[in-house]
Amino acid sequence: MAFGRLRALGNALHLKSRHGKGYRLSINTAPSRSGEVIEKIKEVVSGASVVAENAGSVAVNIPGDYAEKVPEICESLGLDDTHETFGEGDAHQEKGSALVHEWSLSLTTLEDVFLEVTRKSNFVYGRSDEVEHDEQLDAAAMEKLDSAGRATSSSSNTFRGLFRKNFSLQSRQKGTNCCQIVSPVLVLVILVLLQVIITAVGGPDISERKLILTLPFPLNIAFMPDFPFFPSSSSFGLSEAEWPSKDAIQKYGLSEVAKHVEGLAHAFGLSHAEEEMNRFQGKTSFENFQKEKQVLKTCLEFFYFVDATTPGPGSIPLGFSFSNGSREGLLSFLPQKNCSYPAEPKGSGFLNKYAVVPYFERYNSTSSMQETVFEEVIELNKIDIDETDEPPYLNLLPDAYVTFFEASSKNSSYGSSQHNIRLKYSFAVNDNPTAYYHRPNNFTRIMNKQISKLNPEGVLLFTPAKMSFMDLIIDAFYKSALPEYAESHKCLDGDIFCQAAGIKFAQAMPFYKSLDILAAIELFGSFLYPLALSLQLPIYVYIICLEKEERLREMMKSMGMKMWKYWVANYVYNFSIYGVVVIVFALVATLVRIRFFTETNPLLLFFLFLGWGLSLVSLSFLIGSLLNSKRAATIMGYVVALLGNIICIILCAGIYGKWSFAPNKTLPLPLLLYNQMGFARAIYLINYDCSSEFSCPSDLSKLPLQNPELVKCIISLYVDAIWYLIAGLYLDAVLPGKKFGVAKHPCFCCLCSKCRKREKKATRRNLDKCEASSPLLKSGNTTVNIAGYSEDQEVATERKKVAELSSRLGEATQSDGAAGGIYMNSVSKNFKKGSKKSKLAVDNVSLAVPRGMTFGLLGENGAGKTTTINMLTGVFPPTSGTARVCGYDIVTDVDAVHFSMGVCPQFDLQWADLTVEEHILFYARLKGIPAAQEKGHVQACLESVGLYRFAQRKSSKLSGGMRRRLSVAISLVGHSSIVLLDEPTTGLDPASRRNLWSIIQNAKGSRVILLTTHALDEAELLCDRLAIMVKGRVKALGSPEGIKGRYGSFLRVLINFRPTERSKVIRSIIGLFPGSCTDVSHSAAVRENMADKMDHAFTEMEEIAGTACIFVRHRNEEGSLVMPLAGVFRLMTEKAAHLGVKAWGVSMVSLEDVFQDVVEEDRRERRMWMDDARLPS
Repeated sequence: MAFGRLRALGNALHLKSRHGKGYRLSINTAPSRSGEVIEKIKEVVSGASVVAENAGSVAVNIPGDYAEKVPEICESLGLDDTHETFGEGDAHQEKGSALVHEWSLSLTTLEDVFLEVTRKSNFVYGRSDEVEHDEQLDAAAMEKLDSAGRATSSSSNTFRGLFRKNFSLQSRQKGTNCCQIVSPVLVLVILVLLQVIITAVGGPDISERKLILTLPFPLNIAFMPDFPFFPSSSSFGLSEAEWPSKDAIQKYGLSEVAKHVEGLAHAFGLSHAEEEMNRFQGKTSFENFQKEKQVLKTCLEFFYFVDATTPGPGSIPLGFSFSNGSREGLLSFLPQKNCSYPAEPKGSGFLNKYAVVPYFERYNSTSSMQETVFEEVIELNKIDIDETDEPPYLNLLPDAYVTFFEASSKNSSYGSSQHNIRLKYSFAVNDNPTAYYHRPNNFTRIMNKQISKLNPEGVLLFTPAKMSFMDLIIDAFYKSALPEYAESHKCLDGDIFCQAAGIKFAQAMPFYKSLDILAAIELFGSFLYPLALSLQLPIYVYIICLEKEERLREMMKSMGMKMWKYWVANYVYNFSIYGVVVIVFALVATLVRIRFFTETNPLLLFFLFLGWGLSLVSLSFLIGSLLNSKRAATIMGYVVALLGNIICIILCAGIYGKWSFAPNKTLPLPLLLYNQMGFARAIYLINYDCSSEFSCPSDLSKLPLQNPELVKCIISLYVDAIWYLIAGLYLDAVLPGKKFGVAKHPCFCCLCSKCRKREKKATRRNLDKCEASSPLLKSGNTTVNIAGYSEDQEVATERKKVAELSSRLGEATQSDGAAGGIYMNSVSKNFKKGSKKSKLAVDNVSLAVPRGMTFGLLGENGAGKTTTINMLTGVFPPTSGTARVCGYDIVTDVDAVHFSMGVCPQFDLQWADLTVEEHILFYARLKGIPAAQEKGHVQACLESVGLYRFAQRKSSKLSGGMRRRLSVAISLVGHSSIVLLDEPTTGLDPASRRNLWSIIQNAKGSRVILLTTHALDEAELLCDRLAIMVKGRVKALGSPEGIKGRYGSFLRVLINFRPTERSKVIRSIIGLFPGSCTDVSHSAAVRENMADKMDHAFTEMEEIAGTACIFVRHRNEEGSLVMPLAGVFRLMTEKAAHLGVKAWGVSMVSLEDVFQDVVEEDRRERRMWMDDARLPS
């Protein structure tokens, strides 16, 4: 079909006869006589066309109309008289005087038919702009490539290639680039916006310095009830304007006011009758009401205490001080007053309690006292904050607690110079930062609301409270220990002036204060700076895992890249990206005047950011060595960057921050082994100095003394960078289970270079031991069959030739013709599985592939092809034997092997975001093409595969065929002497396959092309020699024609006939060719028994709708001619039409038939060997 229409219909032979190109005659001759062969063919068939001609290999198409001329060609070339075809020999050496050494004849394929039909229908494969002219695929372009630039082993070229590749990939990731640059800048923008918003709300002078004048604060004024120093409003339902009056009585009722007045009377010691009489008779004086107003303050004040003193001579008993006014001992000397305080929330009535304050509650131990306070704080934390400023929660916490350890007075005498008195105690005031956890009693919280409004920041009085409490205790102690002191400080009741003169005041020094917006913002930057400078981590890890998962790194290694260059280039490139980000970040921060950058010593910032960058890149190597998936790398990168920074900030600025509640203000040293911890801590320490201490680190000489922890953090970054890098490179080399590549021995880095060389040389000395386990043993120059296995004569000859070359190649150089190819001498590979089990993947393989040859490696899955190629490319060493590539040993000279080799993998290993030109340019630099010749070499390489027009197209935009051509072009870069093509045409349409075949044929030149494929027609067309591997051994070796000649002793006669005449036609054709058969599905068995059935015709056959394939014996097992090809053609030409045959064709058996024959024969031999092994001795 083409363009949705049916263009041709019929069975295979019908389509081949009508649309095919006839026959293809493939001939191997001496290189000097190939012209003679072509001339003789054209003398007989003028319409014959030469398909391929290279080094003595000639392929000619003979149109189907000239089928009757084939016998003349056979006689002219002496094909039926060619006996050397089935003997040993090399297709590239002249063999006596014979014109033709090896030959094969094949009928046109259905692929040829398909292409011809679609061509006549003007159907074009792929997009029209992808179609290349044939002249772009000719040999001239390949010759231009061979002369364009020579590779040199240059590290600078490799680094240039890696840097340019990384830069090209990075430049196309616009979103990623914006994220890397914008994220740090966005952090600064957020900080600047916060500054602008705060300034807009607070006014332009919000940051100006202002002089703060302090006021004297009276100590213990709350204990002087008759001196209204700080009047305040009532805490009850009655306001000052409503204080007991006629309006209040009318509003609240007489009974309620009377109850309240009764409480006041009790607090002042007035009788109920007198107070009630004065109030209702209107005789209550204004002074009494003023006294009552003072009592309505929040006057409650109480403390917890523990008596830990030891009774003895001179000791002063602490005594007690209860809320009902009873007291004794030292505590009895505390000044007290009557207090009526609210015990219920507002709106619940006048439910008051009365107490004499301050009073002390006793506890048995300091721990029990502290536990009580702790439980009370927990209870307050559980309720709404607004409720804590109302009774009963307002009365929950004590104002302070104290533990007395010693209070004594021995022989003390007031006025003398010797005062042998001692007081030892420890205390704590309520310094909870929540204001509502304090009573507004002027002890730890200001009572007066007006003063609170004037100085909102001074509502809590922690320092004055400590001073007041100390003054309270010391004053009581002096009075108890020194009676004279108590007498001199005694004031009469009602003597307000005496009481006022005894008030002690404390006042702070005046100071300048400003609202430092930058300080708050910069402290916030401690959370954002580490995060902003960590977001490059996912990109670094992604690139490493991308090239690992996509096998791009293994591809680069196979093309000659050394891993140390890869790591150095990636390290420097990633650090360069980080450097750009940091420079932009620092410049923007300097422009917006962030003190972290403007006031901190520049050299200190340089060492800090340098250490962080080095450790960040090293961390990416460590994470990349543990992951094989680019998706997992991205996720892990962001998890580490985001979650890791959050954890580090919580630890560095929270748990170990410079706060009063921090359990430890120094970060434990082991935590600095994680680089994010060290960086976050260093940022926090510098920011703290800039924002809280108002002094950024500026003098490096004083830094070790002023901030030694900061120095440790910076040094830890460099330590982390080193151990991350070492751990990452080590794990990347030795981790088992890597998806691609081979893990090294865990102790590989401990072996010295001499030890490694001895280890490599020891591999060769294992040959005798490994060969002892092989079914084949060498005995002189012959091969001995020890277990029923047979070895092809050509394989034995190859083994002998390789052995002769071994000593000479050991001293050969790359310029030596013999050293320019591939040779393998008795190479085996044994994979160990556990302690006892093992698998012999390659068994005693010997091959010699000279330059200028395309060598095909065929075999079923698991036959050992991939293992053989992996050994040649240095992925892992052989267990025994030696192999050389271009004269370099695959064990000791792996780097040189890689440098001389080009690889086209089975699947296209290309960067989706790189263009065609950038791929070739990268590998050209990897191969060491001089900079002055790079452009010409890239152009020639692209022209040789027909991709020059698409040089600027990304590989992701190429069709499948174009991507395969790009892969082939990559393998040819740098004049690779050895080109490995692993199933190069897999998944391509017929037209793309043919184009790629032309490229491969033209690329051969002086190279060695090693081809592996499952398309046997491809191998037959492209390969000069083939090796068929079965179970790790080479079972068949030689040219395609020679292999088919040795293993395919039949000719295939395809016929079409009417289905109704089946029996008649089959009997007639078999009658023409005695010994023929119609089924060779088990050709090995057929050959084995053919001698007994030469006169018998088989009735089984391949028949589909009037089509049959008759197999005619061409030669017997000894190679003697049974039925000449010319005779078959003459008989079919003369008899076919009379026998009812509508269409027919003759060809030798296909390579696929031979392949199946070889595999089946090996299976049969193995079964026989297993059966013999079971027999009793």
